[in-house]
Amino acid sequence: MHRVVKAHVTDFENKFGVSDDPSKQYEAFVSYSIFRSFCAENVDPRDLIYDGDDPGIDGVMTFLDDSCVSSPDEVRDAFSSRKRDSDVTVVFSQAKTSESWSKSDINVFQSGIIDFLSSSHAYPHSDFMSNARDVFDEILRHVGKIRDGKPKAAIYFATTARPADDREILAAKDALKASIADTGYFSDVDVALLKRDSVVDMWKSAAGQVEATLKVLGSAAFPKVPGVEESYVVTVNAADFVQKILSDKNGRIRQQIFEANVRDFIGLDSEVNAEISGTLNDPHKQQRFGILNNGVTIISPDIRLAGFEIFLKDFQVVNGCQTSHILFNYREKIAADATLMLKLVETSDPEVVDDIVRSTNRQTKVDEVQFLATLDAVKAIERFFDARGADEEYRLYFERRKNQFSSDENVKAIRVFDIQDIARCVAAMFLDKPEVASRYPNRLTGEMRAGIQ
Repeated sequence: MHRVVKAHVTDFENKFGVSDDPSKQYEAFVSYSIFRSFCAENVDPRDLIYDGDDPGIDGVMTFLDDSCVSSPDEVRDAFSSRKRDSDVTVVFSQAKTSESWSKSDINVFQSGIIDFLSSSHAYPHSDFMSNARDVFDEILRHVGKIRDGKPKAAIYFATTARPADDREILAAKDALKASIADTGYFSDVDVALLKRDSVVDMWKSAAGQVEATLKVLGSAAFPKVPGVEESYVVTVNAADFVQKILSDKNGRIRQQIFEANVRDFIGLDSEVNAEISGTLNDPHKQQRFGILNNGVTIISPDIRLAGFEIFLKDFQVVNGCQTSHILFNYREKIAADATLMLKLVETSDPEVVDDIVRSTNRQTKVDEVQFLATLDAVKAIERFFDARGADEEYRLYFERRKNQFSSDENVKAIRVFDIQDIARCVAAMFLDKPEVASRYPNRLTGEMRAGIQ
């Protein structure tokens, strides 16, 4: 394994404590880095380690819109709660520690995927792979609710090598893509050969290390208030916003920057979003986009305005998820003179963040379930964890807000429990409903909402 990649795998292991097996650590490292680029919620690396037969595939995960679904029950619940067609992507990963490319390894990966997709697989499957196949089967039963009538496939083969430029390797990649497309199960098939720099970039993005610098067309500062270090309203170029804020180095949208937003993207065909799309599709209206649109609110612990540039680090879009996704979808149509208004707030105070999240998401109806982190009862749980573990060497932490401890190197992720983890524990242990604990997380917290005191 390349030394730079190995150093990042060590950081991954120190943070999550996934396995004592170096090869399993690397496989989980690669799968986690890939899967997080598809998902606006946390992926538990411990779920990516499995024992048993390996049919040439290291990781499989299915994403419905920007949420992962890990059981047939979750698939059914997800589709039943949506009134619109959803985007579904099945992601396959294979990781090799070698510093060179191997055609035979790519061929084995191809064979494993083909066998996984077949109606009667020949390769032995572990429980992990069998469950992934059950999820895929359930997805196919709901193709009528999937956008374009079929899921998409995203396939990643990773090594610690330099970029692949050998004709034999590139031909193997093309053959892999063609064979999966020929199955007829997917509306689109994307295959990527990840070099070591790409793997590192995806890991850094998954770890929340996001920075961006935007050119500012105009700005106005708010007066200083308690809990807020700096705050501005700025006007920026819309295309620059898409490229610098929304897009990662691989050209995908940064799903992790929407984790503090209370809404998922609801699709292009909703009434409000169709109106925004119509503005972008009309060259004359697009010139007034910055005036017609309410803008985007971003929170960051580090904002620096210097001249006509503004720097942001580890930022979160707390309002404007719909606008952001529509701009990303229509990025090829955005004219050079299209503008966008941003409200930028520098704060690390969780109480201030709560207030901003609630106030900026009151323009339209939002289910109270989405504001669980702001409930007094949930805040009391946080205080209990703080008091209970204050004097313990190996204490546990309650993550009331997403990525609350991600910047603290002394807090290992294996010791962090979020709201969904606590909800599952309560449902299984105290409500005598262990079957509820495995349900789709949003439904679980919704059912328990009325019982929170």
